[in-house]
Amino acid sequence: MATPALTLAVNEGRLVEIRGAGLLSLAEFAAFRTHFTDTLVKLGRRVVLIADLRRLTVSDPAVYDSLARLMKMDSPLVERFSYLLEPGSLLAVNIARVIQEVGNPVRKICASPREAIDWVTGFIDDKEKARLTQFLSRSE
Repeated sequence: MATPALTLAVNEGRLVEIRGAGLLSLAEFAAFRTHFTDTLVKLGRRVVLIADLRRLTVSDPAVYDSLARLMKMDSPLVERFSYLLEPGSLLAVNIARVIQEVGNPVRKICASPREAIDWVTGFIDDKEKARLTQFLSRSE
């Protein structure tokens, strides 16, 4: 079975880790969206998220519409969200547009792991910060 383009894990506290690599289809995003929503509901509290999407490609514009619907739905459950993206990439431009459309100031596109960590610092404990640092060091 092929590795999915988006993976999700909760390895420490309420830190939700998302990693993207490869080409993401609308069908695959729909499956991810279900898993994502189920995970947030199971955690039962507000979460802090990191999405390392530097190696992800999206070719279907409908994925962005689905992402906007997800952001509107999950906003009450999200305390802070760092999107680590390649600066100036088409994905970064489109996700920035969706974030602006949704109008939720807890989400930020970050150009470096340091910026992603800084955005959530103050919202995570020391164990979560250590795990976040480990998560991001595996992708550089």
